[in-house]
Amino acid sequence: MLEQRGILVPEAVRGRITRRMDPHVMRDWFRRAFAAAAAGQVFGDE
Repeated sequence: MLEQRGILVPEAVRGRITRRMDPHVMRDWFRRAFAAAAAGQVFGDE
């Protein structure tokens, strides 16, 4: 979703996404991604 919105997703962040399997965390990230202006706004306060 972030890339579709034109937001750069660094490889380190991409790795965190693919390693995470907790559906609650994934849901929270997905919700934040709708309004985020940068990847750090989605994953920064985990």
